[in-house]
This record gives sequence, structure tokens and C-alpha cells, in this order.
Amino acid sequence: MSSASRSFAAAVIAAVAIAASPVRMPAQADAGVTSGKLHVCADPNNLPFSNVEQQGFENRIAALIAKDMDRELEYFWFRQGEKFFRQT
Repeated sequence: MSSASRSFAAAVIAAVAIAASPVRMPAQADAGVTSGKLHVCADPNNLPFSNVEQQGFENRIAALIAKDMDRELEYFWFRQGEKFFRQT
């Protein structure tokens, strides 16, 4: 499996895991209040997967999931290059 395929598979698994569970702030969990945002970690320069201009297909997938969940999409940009797993 190529590194691009592995990156894509990891991103899809992360997106599904995020979409499957509601995001609740610990102090607000009792009140049933959610943050209202879908937080996504993506590479800022990794086309065709993702980029800052949100032109990649992973950006589109995240936008569809956020829309379906009725949440605002918020990115955390992090380069997924050398030593990615060690740093995260």
C-alpha cells in the first residue's frame, strides 16, 4: 500500500470516527451543550488530498460531513510529512 493510500485511509477512518461521536466539552456535558464545530486535522499542502484553499477531496469530504452534522468546519493544519506519527 502506497503512503498516499495509507494517508487517505487514515483520514477517512479519522473522519468517520469524528462523525460517529458527538463532540462535548467536559464542563458542558451535563447541560447537553456541544461545541457546534467539527474539528479536522489536515495537511496544508498535500493535493489532491487537502490544502489550505480547501481544494482537495478530503476537504470536500470534511465539508459534507460537517454539513450533514449541522456543524461549523474548523481546520487544524499540520504537515503530514516525515516524523508525522512521532510528532502527533
